[in-house]
Formats: sequence, structure tokens, C-alpha cells
Amino acid sequence: MKEESDETKVAETSESLEQLVEEEIGLNDQNIEKYVSDFTAQYRQEKVFRELVHQYLNLSFWNRLGLKMGSVFRKSWYEQKTTQLIQNYGHKVLEDTKKAKAIQSDLEQISLLASKLEEQANEVKRVEAKKEQAQQEYQKVNQEKLEATQEINVEYQEKEKIVKRAAAQAEQQIKLRTDATEIVQGKVREYILNSGLVKIDPEGKLTFDEENMMKALEDRLLNETIENIEREDGKGGFLARTKELYDGTIAYFAEMASYDHIHSVEWIQTIIHSHQQGQKVPLLPHHFIYAVPGTAEAKGKTSINTGIIIDRSGSMIENDRWSVAKQTGFSSRALMRRLNQSNETYLAVYNNKVTPVTSLELKKIVPDGGTATHEAIYWLIDTLKEKGPGLAYLITDGLPNSINDAVKAAEKFKEYPYLYLRIFLVDGNAESNQVVRQIGMAAGKDTKVMTINNYRLQQGMIRNLQESIGDLQSITEF
Repeated sequence: MKEESDETKVAETSESLEQLVEEEIGLNDQNIEKYVSDFTAQYRQEKVFRELVHQYLNLSFWNRLGLKMGSVFRKSWYEQKTTQLIQNYGHKVLEDTKKAKAIQSDLEQISLLASKLEEQANEVKRVEAKKEQAQQEYQKVNQEKLEATQEINVEYQEKEKIVKRAAAQAEQQIKLRTDATEIVQGKVREYILNSGLVKIDPEGKLTFDEENMMKALEDRLLNETIENIEREDGKGGFLARTKELYDGTIAYFAEMASYDHIHSVEWIQTIIHSHQQGQKVPLLPHHFIYAVPGTAEAKGKTSINTGIIIDRSGSMIENDRWSVAKQTGFSSRALMRRLNQSNETYLAVYNNKVTPVTSLELKKIVPDGGTATHEAIYWLIDTLKEKGPGLAYLITDGLPNSINDAVKAAEKFKEYPYLYLRIFLVDGNAESNQVVRQIGMAAGKDTKVMTINNYRLQQGMIRNLQESIGDLQSITEF
């Protein structure tokens, strides 16, 4: 009965101490895990939040660099690493709490031992039959009690200090965690409201601005492409050179009201008129553009339109061609927009038919079907022919459904000398190379056909946009 009573006391004391520590520190498995889950979600979504966490955990530069590189090149590893990072923090606090509880349990055992020793000493006192032996035993037990009590008191005091220190540290960590959460939430809200990627709906709720989000994606892809080009060329300033070339081209076209009658200009009169104006050589045929019947006197355009149509047939899913082709379209839109906000870039995809798309729609498309290249060529012409000088890009990876139809459609480009056709054949073979070149030759001498590996497509098209803008000046050169 006595042993059972002691065990009951230990259990009750342990339970009360555990409850006391838990109440003072305020942590348990349930609320820690919930906090870790919430914290992990915010960590993955917001850069500002991640930086605060890294500073709080004192991550080294190399650890941060590893996480940043992993987010781009090793996404599965990055997911595991960041999840473990947040879990380690939360569970460390929980482990400190459990250690504090373990120390309390040790103190309870010591207290019970002291109680047992005292009972033994009292038992010795009650033994009167053997006085001398009892006295000696009493002195011995009393001495043991004194020594044990002193040892227990010292150990208890040390462990009490440890428990108090652990409790204070845990409390401070909880406070810091709460402060960090408030700071991060404030920074996240500020970032979201100023990012331009969200908008407020009529009910006052925040919602994603899908159009601006796609523009941000396009700009990011363009920046990455330009960095790769500059790294390959060994020099910077690619965008500045492109802008200078663009502005020079626009300076010519701005003087012309119409681009449809360039070949009907009276060149002899142009030369005479230029001479009368004091020019050593004729600069532009714009002097007599206005005199052509049916044209209105007006300021010329200051923008260049671009049409991009991408083959979405089933074979584009191979070798990641479709993903690279989409990124190429996005970054090309960003470049033309960055050169001039008035530039219009028209996007479409085709398999057995042509489908005009927005950037957001293009992002969601899955390749399938055949390759009606002639329909794609007609779309480029119809889209750009009424809009002045234009760049027409056809991106495909294979043979058309009908070679004859594709060649016939391409010949129509000769009717519009101010439209420049560029054909990118992605991962072609000997047969498809020959067919695409045949289509290009049918379109006219200003057409270019480029065979290119899919991983070079994005960089190749951005380079060609720069070159093609320069080519546009040749339309107005005498």
C-alpha cells in the first residue's frame, strides 16, 4: 500500500508540474504544428517574409544562396528544404519546453527521495531495543540525510535555475515570433498593395490583376534572355542598343503618312524636290507620299506592330519545345512593349486551325492536333497588313499539313513589302529544313528562315527582333 501511495504521489506531482510548465510557457504539440503550417505557407509565397526568417535563424550567406539557387533549379529539393527549415524552428521551441518538463520531473524524484530518507530516520528513532546500535544507526542515517539534503538542495537549485532560464528563453522566443509575424504581415500587405499585381474589386476585396501578372512574367523572361545574350556576347547594353535602333527607325516612319505606296513614288520628282530643298542627296521619298491619290495627309505612326503565331501541334510537347516557345512569345511581347508602349503584339496559336490568344490564354494551352501552316501565314498577313510596317514571326517544329498550300500562302507576302516574315524551325530535320526554306523563298527576298534548337529559340528571337527593327529602315532608304 505504501509503494502504491508513493507512485500515486509521483504521478500527481509530475502531472501538476507538467501542467504548470505548459501554462507558463504556453506551448504544446498542437499549437506549434499549426503555427509551423501557417508560417511555412507564408514563407513560400513572399520574398520579404523569407528574408526575415533567414535573418531570424541566422542563416549563412551560402545557405541563403543555396536556397535561392534551389528555388530555380531544384524545386523539389527547395520544397523539402524550406519545409524542414520552418519545422526545425518550431520544433526546437517545443523541444526546449519538453526539456523543462523533464527537469521538473527530476526535481520531483529528488523531493520524493528526500521524503523517503526522512521516513527512514524516523523509523530509526522508534527503535529503542538496541539503543547503541539504534543511536549509531540514527546518527548515520541522520548524517546521510543531511548530506543527501545538502546534495539535493544544491542539485535542485541548479536545476531550478535551468528551468527558469529555459522558461525565460522560451517566453522571449514566443514574443519574438509574435513580433516577427506582425512585422511580416505588415510588410506583406504593403508589398501586395504596391506591387501592381493585385486590384480591388467593387466589393473592396483584393484580387489578382491577371493582366499585370502576365506582364510581370513577360518582363522577367525578357530580362533573363537579355542577360544570357549579354553574357554570351561579353558586353552589356543590348536593350539600350535596341532602343537606339528602334528610335532611329521610328524617326523615319514618323514622317510618312502611308506605307502602302512606297513603290509608286515618283523618284525623279523626289530627287528634283530634294535638290530644291538644299539636300545633297534625297533622304526619303516622303515628299511625294502625300501626293499619292487616296492617301490622307497625316502624321506617321510611331509604333511597330508584331505578329507571333506558334505551332501548337502534338509534336511541340516533345523536348520541352512548347514551354520554350511560350516563353519566347512572352519575352518578345515584353521587348516590344518596353521599346514603345504603343507597340501592338498580336499572339496566336495554330494546329488544324488558328486561334488568337492573350498571354494568359497562351499560358494555359496544351499542344495537340496537326499543322495547318498556310492558315498561320494568312493570319499573320491579315493581322498586320493594315497596320503599317510589321514583323511577322512563325514558330514551328515540323512539316505542314500541305506544303503546296503553305507555299501559296507565303507568296502573298510579296504584296506587302513592308511586312517582314521570320520563320523559326525548332529542332528540324533535313526534310523539314528544306520545306521551310521553300516556304521562305516563296515569301520574298526579305524573308528569313532560321533553323534553331529549342533551347536557343528565345534568345534567337530576341536577337532577331533587334535585327529586324534595323531592317525596317531599308524600306525608306533611297
